[in-house]
Amino acid sequence: MKYLQLPDHVLKLDMTVLELKIYCDAWTMRESGNSYWKSNDTIAQAFGVERRSVVRAISRLESRGLLLRRTNDKGRYLEALMPKEGGDPTVMGDPAVMGDRNGQGGDRAVMGGVTEMVSGGDSAVTQIENKREVRREKKNRESASLVLPWESDAFRMAWKEWIEYKQAQFKFKYKTTKSEQIALHKLHRDTHGDERNAIEAIASSIANGYRGIFPSNKSKGGQAGRNLNW
Repeated sequence: MKYLQLPDHVLKLDMTVLELKIYCDAWTMRESGNSYWKSNDTIAQAFGVERRSVVRAISRLESRGLLLRRTNDKGRYLEALMPKEGGDPTVMGDPAVMGDRNGQGGDRAVMGGVTEMVSGGDSAVTQIENKREVRREKKNRESASLVLPWESDAFRMAWKEWIEYKQAQFKFKYKTTKSEQIALHKLHRDTHGDERNAIEAIASSIANGYRGIFPSNKSKGGQAGRNLNW
């Protein structure tokens, strides 16, 4: 794609530069009749940013109802959505509702839910959105008792990417919170408590298309961000 379309409605939205680029990139593909199949790594390389910045930007756009994540037999793709008319603050970027660009000060109920992006007359689409919200709430409840070996945002994001990668590449997901907890215990043991080694091992496994995580043997047992309740 040699250029990005800048739709008029984005001028009313409060976005970071990266969020704007990703949204316009997805919008351009939509307007050309194509699906937005770019992976997080591809987006990061195209815009010259870190992968975790892309993950954060996409998550924020999803929470605001501007991007919709879809999956099929080929994997994951994103769809840019038209904001609801009428200046809905949850979509238009009101800091009192959505928080600032660092995600601070927002309405927790809105940030954790799904913003409706369609008219009330389209019952089929509304039902799909409602089902997505129910699944998300169920997933949140199931993961409530999950304890991470490191409490840093870096590891939390790395583990989330590992879960998404396993689902997209191998159609695999942990059946229960207990089975996922066991996998985290194993990763903590294999890295001797070294968070940096764990994050690098996850990144390496994803990059090489591995089914499992294979930490380096040069672990130094780092303590940064360690969960003392682990």
